[in-house]
Amino acid sequence: MARDSLGVHEPLSGRYILVKNRTQTWMGPAQMITDKLKLFLTYQVSAWVRIGSGASGPQNVNVALGVDNQWVNGGQAEIKDGRWHEIGGSFRIEKQPSKVMVYVQGPAAGVDLMVAGLQIFPVDRVARFKHLARQTDKTRKRDVILQFSGSESSSLFGTSVTVMQTQNSFPIGSCINRTNIENEDFVDFFVKNFNWAVFENELKWYWTEPQRGNFNYKDADDMLALCQNNKIETRGHCIFWEVQSTVQQWIQALNKIDLMKAVQNRLTGLLTRYKGKFRHYDVNNEMLHGSFYKDRLGKDIRTYMFKTANQLDPSATLFVNDYHVEDGRDTRSYPEKYIDKLSICSCKVHLLEGLGFKDI
Repeated sequence: MARDSLGVHEPLSGRYILVKNRTQTWMGPAQMITDKLKLFLTYQVSAWVRIGSGASGPQNVNVALGVDNQWVNGGQAEIKDGRWHEIGGSFRIEKQPSKVMVYVQGPAAGVDLMVAGLQIFPVDRVARFKHLARQTDKTRKRDVILQFSGSESSSLFGTSVTVMQTQNSFPIGSCINRTNIENEDFVDFFVKNFNWAVFENELKWYWTEPQRGNFNYKDADDMLALCQNNKIETRGHCIFWEVQSTVQQWIQALNKIDLMKAVQNRLTGLLTRYKGKFRHYDVNNEMLHGSFYKDRLGKDIRTYMFKTANQLDPSATLFVNDYHVEDGRDTRSYPEKYIDKLSICSCKVHLLEGLGFKDI
């Protein structure tokens, strides 16, 4: 957590709350904070938690807020040992509530819960932007030394020098779709302000092969041509998507042998066609929120996808991609779980080079 950029907070005191004799997962410390909150402010949540012995398997512990009749997740952690773990998250309230209660819940019944340093504090936007400005100066700026030589160089003392930026090397991109590139105003704005692009849907499998053997690469080809003509780099999103609701019905109907052949054909067809044209690929999208291919083909299918993609297009940087990883709003998606998925993809072949984070 970027503590020094968020505002005033108290250091840990060494004291903690111990909750024993728990008979339900929701049993934990709680406090009403209705009068402490203001509307339209982003609040940061920070806490340290630990569990006692007796747990069978990993335990989820989270900071939750009861806002009237709604449940808001303030952050969570998956705990597998007896060490202290930090929970970090954020939330924002935009409608006046009559009652807000913060509480810590999990692990399973019968497991002791310890909580230390639970803090909820508003993000100091002024301090935050000052911190970002300092980081920008540190990361993006360098000293430039100009050297002049020649017999007349001494007469140049006091001469004004103008430095003009002719090209932006900092990568900044935008999502585009087929409809966008038919809008001249959009295209004009896009090519003037961005140097990277990702296609919204047009490279996804359900778009390029909606029915078995019925291919549509024209949309992706046209969008790629626009980017290449304007020296805009592109990301390949995505080769596969683990969420079952996004998988074509004809793929879901295949048996295991035919599904494996379809996966192989997808890899070969896509990466051979566009070899060297996409700088990045999201290989298997949203693995924290779905497991269609893993469930049907086994856990090694994910390593196979990365390995084969690298063999077919060694020049491309391979990514995993998911959402709600850092904001603490999704019990299926948080940093510890993301790290576990990364280790699965990279333990046998060191081909995973990029992480994707998105907020939706």
